[in-house]
Amino acid sequence: MMMIPLSPEASGQANPGGVLRAMTLAVLVALVLLYVDPFRNAVVRLVEPLVLLVSSEEGSLTAISPSYRELQEEHQRLVEDVMHMRTDLLRLNALAYENSLLRESLEARHLHPVRMQGQILRRPPETLYDTLVVGVGARQGVSSGAGVSAGAAFVGRVVQVSAHTATVVLASAPGEELLGSFVQATSSYPVRLRGMGQGTFEAFVPRALSIEIDDPILLYTGRWEVVAIVASVSDSPTDALIWLTLTAPVNMWHLQTVDIAVAGDADASRVGE
Repeated sequence: MMMIPLSPEASGQANPGGVLRAMTLAVLVALVLLYVDPFRNAVVRLVEPLVLLVSSEEGSLTAISPSYRELQEEHQRLVEDVMHMRTDLLRLNALAYENSLLRESLEARHLHPVRMQGQILRRPPETLYDTLVVGVGARQGVSSGAGVSAGAAFVGRVVQVSAHTATVVLASAPGEELLGSFVQATSSYPVRLRGMGQGTFEAFVPRALSIEIDDPILLYTGRWEVVAIVASVSDSPTDALIWLTLTAPVNMWHLQTVDIAVAGDADASRVGE
């Protein structure tokens, strides 16, 4: 029996030579069309939106779904920024305080204050605690509110004046408050002192302030005077502020005389009149 061979199309097999010729023809047509401006521009217009869409979608997905590492890095940057801002705020506060001291200094130069020495006549228990009576008064130019010092230490202020005596309340008296300054090599920081009685104070300062026991707190009264000495530092890691206890730089039981700031035209020779 004679077998009749089937053609590739009838047998279901592709003709390799025909497929190759078709592909070659398609490539040649595409190349020719790409060199035709109208067709090339049309292809670019069709493809460009797809490219932009894919790019924008990838960018948006990255923006709304950052990695955990990126979140950690952003958190650390924010923490560092907050610490820098706190440091800058401390510096600005110190600069503002120094500026106010300079203004007071310039004003004080025009007053030409004189410090008149007065003998302590009475002290506790003859007077109220943290109160002294000094043997100079209005006749010698003393006025209420005048600052009182002993050497380079600030003692307190005059609160009452008679003709020949003045009553002085110590800076450490309960309820008394004053703004001192913790002075470092290149800056100073204001410290608000609150009197606790019997020559003691308390104050709260930021943890960032490097303050230690025996550090002095100064007060500017036309000159720098020591108003308190740090006695203890209570530093808890969980607290934002440090609690200080301080003592007066002089012992009022040992004082015999004090210096009182009076007007520039006061006559010191009138003491004891």
